[in-house]
Order: sequence, then structure tokens, then C-alpha cells
Amino acid sequence: MTPEDLRYQAQQKRKEADDLDVAADEAEKQLADAEAARMQAEADAQAATDAAAQAASDAETS
Repeated sequence: MTPEDLRYQAQQKRKEADDLDVAADEAEKQLADAEAARMQAEADAQAATDAAAQAASDAETS
């Protein structure tokens, strides 16, 4: 291999590493978004449970 071949290969490997870094950053963002959505769904479910319990309590006292 010539020095030029080695430089080209090194350049390609750096580009691949950069592409993987970008993909990893995007995956981390998607994971954070999914975690936020999960937490919101849990909060919504708890609010619905609380509302149902309150409605049942109100129905019993009426």
C-alpha cells in the first residue's frame, strides 16, 4: 500500500467514526424523548387513576 492509500483509508475511517458519532447522538436523543414520553404516560395514567378514584368516592357519598 502506498502512503496515499493509507491516508485515504485513514480518512475513510475518520468519516465512518464521525458518522457513528452522529448516529449515537441521534439514538441518545431518541432514547431521551422516549423516556420523557414514558414518564408523561405514567403521569397521565396516575392522573386518570386518581380521577377515577375521586369519581368513585364522589358517587359513594352522593
